[in-house]
Amino acid sequence: MAKRRDYGFVRSYASLGSDTDDLEALVAAGYAGALFDYNDPQLDQAVRDAQAKGIRYGFWGDPNAVGNNDAAYVARMQRLNQQYHPDLLVPDLEFAYRGDKGSAEWNKMAALAKMWQAAMPNVRTAVAPMGSTWGMDNYNVEAWGPNTEWMPQAYGADSHTEWQDPKQIVNALIRRGVPAEMISPILADAHYQAGGPGGYGGSAMWTLDDWIGKQIPKASGPATQQQATGGSAARTTSSSSPGRNKPVLNFLGAGASQGPERVQNQGLQWFGQNFGTQQAFAKALQQRGQSYATWAQQHQPAAQALQGRK
Repeated sequence: MAKRRDYGFVRSYASLGSDTDDLEALVAAGYAGALFDYNDPQLDQAVRDAQAKGIRYGFWGDPNAVGNNDAAYVARMQRLNQQYHPDLLVPDLEFAYRGDKGSAEWNKMAALAKMWQAAMPNVRTAVAPMGSTWGMDNYNVEAWGPNTEWMPQAYGADSHTEWQDPKQIVNALIRRGVPAEMISPILADAHYQAGGPGGYGGSAMWTLDDWIGKQIPKASGPATQQQATGGSAARTTSSSSPGRNKPVLNFLGAGASQGPERVQNQGLQWFGQNFGTQQAFAKALQQRGQSYATWAQQHQPAAQALQGRK
C-alpha cells in the first residue's frame, strides 16, 4: 500500500493562531497531517500541539536557513529527527540544485544526497524540487536512490496565480525512473482559485496558511496509474498581463532551457539521451511501447523543431 504524502504544508505556525482548529480542519478534510517549517520559531509548540491532538507531522525546509551550508542543513534535520521523531522529512531543493547533467548544481545535489543518506540512512524522505513539466531532467534524481519519495512543487513563484499541471510533472519524474506510487505533487491555491487542475490523487497542499477561515479543499485518495498519465499544458501568469494565464511550451522531460531553437540546432534531450532525428526518437519511443504520433500531438513545438532539423 502506498504511503500517504498528502500533507498540508505550514509556512508559519504563528499564522494559525493559538489553537489547533486549523490543524484539525486539515485532518477533517482528509489530509494525512501537517508539515512544519524546520526553521519555524514555534516549531516546538507546533509539534506539541500536533502530538496532543494525535495529528501526524513532519518537517520541510531548504538550506537557506543555514546559509546554504549543506552540512549544517543535514545536521539540523538530523537533530530535529532525533528530537521529535517526525513521520517525514522534506528537503525543499530549488535553484542551487538545478542544473544540467555534470554541472556544479547537479553535483551539489549528488553530494547532498550522499551526505543526507549517510546521516539518516533509514529516515523517510520526500524531496520537493521546483516542479517543471519540461525541466525535471535538470535535477539529479538518481542520486537519491530508489527508496526516496518525491513531492514536486506544481506551482510558480506566486502560488496564488501560477500553476503547472501535476500530471505532467509526475510523468516527467516517471520518465526518470521514479515509480508513480513514490510521487505526490504539491498543489497550491492557484490550482483551485486560478483555474488550474486540482484534485490530483495523493497530492499535498501548499499551504494551510492560505486556507485559514476558508473551506479547505478535500484531499483526494492516492493517484491511480491512469491519473498519473496525460495532462494539459502548464500555465503561468504573464508579468505583462497580470491575472491572465498563458500556456508554457509543453516539453515534458526536456531540459529547462530546451526550446524549439535548441531542439532544431542541437537535437532533442529525452530519456537522458540526445536524439538528432525524428526517426531515431520514434524508434526509441517504439522500444518503450510508446507512439511517436501520440507524442508529437502532445508536444507539437518539440515535434516541429525535431522534424525541421537539417
